[in-house]
Amino acid sequence: MLRFDRDGATLIEELGQGARCPRLRWMFTVRDAQWLPDDLYKTKVRKLAELYKERSEEWSKKSGELEGVIKALETHLCQVENEYKDKLEKESSQRKNLEKDAADMKGKIEKYEAELENARKSSEISLVPVANFHLDSSLNDLTVAETTNIENNQILVPKIPLGVSGTALAASLLRDGWSLAKMYEKYQEAADALRHEKWGRKNAEAVLARVLHEIEEKAELILDERASGFISDEHARMIEAYNLMNKKLLQSLEKHENFENTILHLKAESRKWECEYTIAQKEITDLEKQVTLLLKECQEIQVRCGVTQLCNNNPLASAVNIDEGRSTSEHLISFKDINELVEQNVQLRGHVARLSTEMENKETELMDAFQIQLQKITAEAASKVEAMLKRSEEQGQMIESLHSSVAMYRRLYEEEQKISASTHPNTGDLAEDRKNELMLMFEGSQDVSKKAYDRLAERSKGHEEDLAKFRGEATLLRSERDKKVLEANFAKDQVDGLKKEIEHQHLQNCSAPSLVMSIFCDAFLFHNHGKTDPLISVFLVKPVQVAGFTSAKVLGNYLIQVTLDFIKVWVHEINRPFFQVSILKHEKEILTNSERRATDEIHNLSERLHRLQSTLDTIQSADEVRESSRTVEIKKLEEYAKRVEREWAEANRELQEERNRVRVLTNDKDNALETSIKQLQEMKKELADAWATVTSAESRAAIAEARCSEIETRVMSGEQKVDMKPSSIWPL
Repeated sequence: MLRFDRDGATLIEELGQGARCPRLRWMFTVRDAQWLPDDLYKTKVRKLAELYKERSEEWSKKSGELEGVIKALETHLCQVENEYKDKLEKESSQRKNLEKDAADMKGKIEKYEAELENARKSSEISLVPVANFHLDSSLNDLTVAETTNIENNQILVPKIPLGVSGTALAASLLRDGWSLAKMYEKYQEAADALRHEKWGRKNAEAVLARVLHEIEEKAELILDERASGFISDEHARMIEAYNLMNKKLLQSLEKHENFENTILHLKAESRKWECEYTIAQKEITDLEKQVTLLLKECQEIQVRCGVTQLCNNNPLASAVNIDEGRSTSEHLISFKDINELVEQNVQLRGHVARLSTEMENKETELMDAFQIQLQKITAEAASKVEAMLKRSEEQGQMIESLHSSVAMYRRLYEEEQKISASTHPNTGDLAEDRKNELMLMFEGSQDVSKKAYDRLAERSKGHEEDLAKFRGEATLLRSERDKKVLEANFAKDQVDGLKKEIEHQHLQNCSAPSLVMSIFCDAFLFHNHGKTDPLISVFLVKPVQVAGFTSAKVLGNYLIQVTLDFIKVWVHEINRPFFQVSILKHEKEILTNSERRATDEIHNLSERLHRLQSTLDTIQSADEVRESSRTVEIKKLEEYAKRVEREWAEANRELQEERNRVRVLTNDKDNALETSIKQLQEMKKELADAWATVTSAESRAAIAEARCSEIETRVMSGEQKVDMKPSSIWPL
């Protein structure tokens, strides 16, 4: 809200909430009632407008950057939120599936363990030693067991293609997505399978050796038993049960191995998921910290922009302010709070846009009002300048008139002095002294008038001294005037007395001319204090002429005529001081008027000096305020530069740490690759050894089969011999 006072000199700005324009407020409140030069004022206004434009451009740039940063943060937060939602959903589904699989596996394992225990118990009860078996059943069992073992061995041990290098195999495995954990699991599985196969082969070889030994020892008994042809049904059932138990045992062993492999795989996956879960927790904590920092930055931006209601009504910001010193917990920020943060960012952007529009409207209003006031002030300043110019012209005219009047009175005084010098040469010294005094007085007045224009700094002291001098001269003139008035009164009294005496003598026809002459001479000499008048001297120089008058009447007439002439001259001499006194009075009035004008001019000049001083003070205060604002801005820029340098140093440090981490990870990767290659080579060697053992076992099995075929041929030949002799051998 803007309003002007009655004089229109100051602009009072009353802004509500959101008024953040200290430079404009200072611009409108710093001015006083004093006037400034038009050019300087325009330059200052132009500078302030340019500064305000630059500031507004900086604010617009900063607001645009902040909007871009907020948008980028919102998009990043949305992406991170979606990614973590997907990851959590996948992890939860996989965890549920794994829990289901683990529960199923546990149930199956318990079931199989129960079946194994039952099978063991039944096998302990129902198994018969191999020595008690007949020849045919044992051979069939052995062949079945050998074939199953051979099939199982062929399943467990894969064949490696020849001519493939280890590096190519490792590259193909890495290309297929095999990790070190998976390769280690496969290696453990292969090692366990090889160990189990070796143990099975050893047991098979031992059983075969024992069976062969027993067959060789009891071949005759078996032949006799077969010749007898007595095979019981119970023995056949036992053989079938034994075969079934062996099959179930083999199946259970296979399932057990599969379960162990799946358990190992699940353990490896659980470890992997635990590692990923810890990494996700760390990322979540980092994101929470970033969100808290973003909330703090948003709160700082709100405080800078003057928005406090949203911050006070925001529970998330209050929670962040309360838990500022604590570690961020999982209850501080959730996805709901992040959604609220997004909504709050939308509200803040709308509020920023609204504030920007309000600021633009207020700026336009302020600029319009400022232009109107500037026009008024320029008009007032122009009127004041015109008034000052008129006043200075009037003062110049008054000073010129004063100089002309002084010159006129000087000329009059010189003419009067010339006249007085021609009439009274004896009084020339006094007139010259008075002339010198008056000339000095006029020169002093002119010097004072010149000093008033030339020396503004020493004006007060010079005028005080001039006033003291004028007062002293005025007192001297007053004393001289009083003295002259007294002398004129005394001379007038004497002239009156002389007139009366002359009339009295004329009435009495006094015949004593010497007495009258002595009276006139004494009176005139007394008046002039020893100075002789030329008329009296002439009158006294002619005593012979006076003495030559014989009759009293003629002498009286002559004396009357002389006295009348003398009285005229005396009256003229008496009136001359009065004329001089009137001249001095007029000059005194002129001096008083000039003194009054000089005092008025001094007062005006002092007021102008005070105005100039006040304007200089306002300019100095404006410069100080501008310098303070510049220093504040420079400090802000220095702080911003320091903060940027600090952030850059932190970013550089983090980049160095990341580089070190990458270097360490690359080293770990190289070491892992080397170790994996070595392990693959070792596994290759072990697999080659296993393959060699398998081939040797197969060769042994082939030899055993050949022996078995030979034994069968022998048995067949023996059976034929037994058939030829049916009643020779009976079973015991």
